[in-house]
Amino acid sequence: MTAYIIKSSLSLLLLFGLYWFLLRKEKLFRFNRFFLIFSLTFSLIIPVIIIPVQIQTAENESRNEIFTAVNSIVASFNTQPEQPELPDREPIIALSQYSEKRDSPVNTVVLLFLIYLSGVLIFTVRFIRNITFINRQIAQSEKVKYEGYILALTDKPVNPYSFFGTIVVNKDDYRDDRISSRLLNHETEHIRQFHSIDIILLELIRIVYWFNPILLLYNSAIRVNHEYLADCGAVREPADIRIYAENLIGFICRQNSVRLTSGLNPSLTRLRLVMLTKSKTGKTGESLRVLVASSAVVVVFLMICCMRSGTRSSGQVKDIDGNVYKTVILGKQEWMAENLKTTRYNDGEIIPLVTDSVLWQDYKPAFCWYNNDEAEYKNKYGALYNWYAVNTNKLCPAGWHVPDMIEFWMVLPDYLENNGYGLGASGKEIAKSLASTTGWRPDSTSYNIGSEAHSNNKTGFSAIPAGIRSYTGIYGAEGEYALWWSSSDYNEYIGRSFSLMNYYGRIQPWWPSKRKGLSVRCVKDVTDPGDFADLTGTWEMNLQKSSQKSDAMAQTLNINHHGDKIILQQRMPVNTLGYDDRKYTFNLSGSEIVDRIDSTLIKRSAIWSPGKQSFTITENWIYAYNGKKTEMSTDRTYFMPDNGKSLVVYSVTSFIGGRYVPPEDSERITYYDRR
Repeated sequence: MTAYIIKSSLSLLLLFGLYWFLLRKEKLFRFNRFFLIFSLTFSLIIPVIIIPVQIQTAENESRNEIFTAVNSIVASFNTQPEQPELPDREPIIALSQYSEKRDSPVNTVVLLFLIYLSGVLIFTVRFIRNITFINRQIAQSEKVKYEGYILALTDKPVNPYSFFGTIVVNKDDYRDDRISSRLLNHETEHIRQFHSIDIILLELIRIVYWFNPILLLYNSAIRVNHEYLADCGAVREPADIRIYAENLIGFICRQNSVRLTSGLNPSLTRLRLVMLTKSKTGKTGESLRVLVASSAVVVVFLMICCMRSGTRSSGQVKDIDGNVYKTVILGKQEWMAENLKTTRYNDGEIIPLVTDSVLWQDYKPAFCWYNNDEAEYKNKYGALYNWYAVNTNKLCPAGWHVPDMIEFWMVLPDYLENNGYGLGASGKEIAKSLASTTGWRPDSTSYNIGSEAHSNNKTGFSAIPAGIRSYTGIYGAEGEYALWWSSSDYNEYIGRSFSLMNYYGRIQPWWPSKRKGLSVRCVKDVTDPGDFADLTGTWEMNLQKSSQKSDAMAQTLNINHHGDKIILQQRMPVNTLGYDDRKYTFNLSGSEIVDRIDSTLIKRSAIWSPGKQSFTITENWIYAYNGKKTEMSTDRTYFMPDNGKSLVVYSVTSFIGGRYVPPEDSERITYYDRR
């Protein structure tokens, strides 16, 4: 709402300034009337129009440009998965739930809302009272015909005024011929030109926008221009100006004026007489002023509506079914801007369409349409796929792939947070920049997706809340959640995904059953191996940002990069074994290094991810405990943002062979700062 008020007020002020300095003293009365009314309606509409545009920035330009710098209090966000079931019945992990006790400035918001409603009520009562007064005065007056209009003769002491098709005059003034025909013609001009419509429109706008003082300027300017228009219609010949002026002066301060009406206003008489006698500017001068005013409206529109998106369209991509998808470039990656809806793999094989709830619970690739209604939801939401369909690696068009969690959880957020898409004090409230402007359930908390949804989608990603299908076949969460599969999984039963929620301002990871139905977005392959962020240097753990407590085994990292070789050294705070006692060398090709430590078999491998500024080290542990063999897999992804000043290590531990551990207990993000 704040952004709307600022934008509309800015537009109102700029356009009124244009009128004041360029048009006010010119006899362009008809154009001025149109310009003023258009400026009002235009300024109230354009704040809700957003046109994303690309702005190319120089390499040395600050990456931390912020569009909106405001303080916010964002409520806590708790990740609480459901209790696991036995592996044969499959554990279910629910969406992280937003705390019911959201800390928000409720008292201030409620107070401001009550003040606003009070103002609306006061101005509404004022408007109704004025309308009632005019109608009552007309109803109680004697009616006569005058040039096809109704002349209402009232006993009340009023200046002549018109209201839609009726002219109200004092009965004694009319019968004693103190009201000249020219003054009555002035009122008929108000009627012919429908000036009452302008006034009513202005009053209705003031009811809902009563707190904006700029409307007082428009109110005065519109009424003055109405008088100029009526004067021009009433005085056809230059010789009549003097007589008309004497008639006007004769009514100065004699009677009362009535609100909401077009009529004689004594305070404007001098301005009207000056304008009547003023010579017109030449045709060229008038045309030039009209052209400048019209061009300025276009400039104001572009200035207020066009929002920096930081994206550029790469055209389109087509799947094997012939569906065409819009795409956007975010950072170094090109993403689909629509959910996938193919019914065939990219090799032509048909993906099983499963509508039956029982069959949907099978551990096989499948897809469906939301509510099993293809006609309604195919083009709106795309298809919902289970993870087994994703795992075929054949869902996306050739040259594209389902993104992994590094792309979803590290590369994309890093780009958005460092390029001005974050809101609030933290700068991490980037969900609105990805979410579409429609389809989301409203939410009252600032920076949440559902709050002022018209300001969403600055990236052009157009995330639509397509909902999900549970592993039992039930559909839900339409309008609340947008969820997409990643190609990464957590264990035998649990996949990994990426989510946006209407009641939250950040992007979130999610660990759903692999049998759930989620949306899919594809990202274009990056194959250039030279796209490498050099991580060489010494990195010290940032305890304030890390999601873990001080780790005695990984307090400091020393990284050296030589071609496709990475050397990692870990220093302990209490170093008794020497600096190099935890030193590992990896080739970034995925080749394995096998070690035996006592009875535990350890396999290590490392692989560089082109286009993702990261490499991942995988460790597989197989060991016996209490006579039972257990297999554990740990992935650590080392990712360096474009700023080059920090290092993020994303650690994931998965237990294979039936043991279930909640993901939030086995996933850690550790931040390091460059020394």
